[in-house]
Amino acid sequence: MDLVPAGQEFVTFLGVDQAVKVERRVLARREEVTGVFGKKTHRTVHDQLFKVTNGKRADIDLTVGDQLPLSNHDAIKVVLEEPRYEKDTDALKLNEQKFLEWRLRLGAGDKLDLPFRFAVERPEDVIVVGQ
Repeated sequence: MDLVPAGQEFVTFLGVDQAVKVERRVLARREEVTGVFGKKTHRTVHDQLFKVTNGKRADIDLTVGDQLPLSNHDAIKVVLEEPRYEKDTDALKLNEQKFLEWRLRLGAGDKLDLPFRFAVERPEDVIVVGQ
């Protein structure tokens, strides 16, 4: 563990807590085409869901994170559709590397579903590898 000055906060991993569960489910992946004349845009929409369960008898603070895909091509755009994001809040943050972070307060025995949907948009003549 790195040295931390007295009074400063730090993050460390203390092991798996069997009473707290985060399950990521892939719900769907579908292809869409938009545009009628001229250039058409192809979209691959990814629907996912995080199922979060607090099996403890006490309230907990929990951070759930995932990263949006990054594009190295100017014509390929990745659009976050859900959750709705306009700017960072205490409950939802998105950094420059497109890492999305939910900060949750779960009561004892609480269950929560976090929808996560994004689309990869590209012109019809551009091929995407790795999605």
